[in-house]
Amino acid sequence: MFLNLPPVCTIKIFSERGDLIDTINHTNTSGDEAWNSITTYRQVVVSGIYIAVFTTPDGKKAIRKFVIIR
Repeated sequence: MFLNLPPVCTIKIFSERGDLIDTINHTNTSGDEAWNSITTYRQVVVSGIYIAVFTTPDGKKAIRKFVIIR
């Protein structure tokens, strides 16, 4: 779950190695977005460190690391 998001942004999720895992187009004014932990290739992600890059339409970016433990 990603919280405190701007109303419109793109969330790109990368593995620690830099592989693109998934892309989410967030367009919800509630400020949060759920991620089902499934890759673009429909595989369940494994335990590890991941990086989320949030980009707004005006080009502002924020980067956050997060951990998944299974």
